Amino acid sequence: MKKMNIQTFKEKIMLERKKVVLLFFIFLALVGGAIGIYIFNLIKKDKAKQYEYEAYRNYYKQDFKRAAELFLRAYDNEKNIVYLLNAGYAFSFAGEDKKAIEVLEKVENSDDEVFSNLAKFKLAMILKKTNKEEAANKLKQIVNGKRDFIKDAALYELAKIYEESNREQAKIYHEEIIKRFPSSPFAEIVKDKIKQ
Repeated sequence: MKKMNIQTFKEKIMLERKKVVLLFFIFLALVGGAIGIYIFNLIKKDKAKQYEYEAYRNYYKQDFKRAAELFLRAYDNEKNIVYLLNAGYAFSFAGEDKKAIEVLEKVENSDDEVFSNLAKFKLAMILKKTNKEEAANKLKQIVNGKRDFIKDAALYELAKIYEESNREQAKIYHEEIIKRFPSSPFAEIVKDKIKQ
């Protein structure tokens, strides 16, 4: 009986030892996986920075199309909304309005209202060439948003759109700039226009 208990006890110890070893290897695998993911993300982030650097170099050389493509590659490696916004602007400067609109519409739907407004404003400037009504709608979205960021510029551009077709509406936008944004550079421009 004693021999049986010792044998059973030894088996239990061996079983527990196997469990501990198994748990240790599982722990090592999890830690190794976490470290691997961390290193992978660092490499992708570093690659994104390299693309960003090259994009800015091309941007300043005024090779806007190449800059836009590099900003998109940077975005593919690190989902940073700034890369998309820069790509949209660069495509626009390259004269590739279709691609600019496609990229900027992704930024427009961002939860960050500052970036969203920047995208809407640029979209409005592109659309103003071919579809003034749609451009005005983008600008109105900025004006009706929560933050005041670039609302003065949006009101000014709205007024410019309406100066040709609806002078009364343009005047309303001019007055709103003066009332809501008296220290804006656009307020000074508008005051001069009203005097004329």
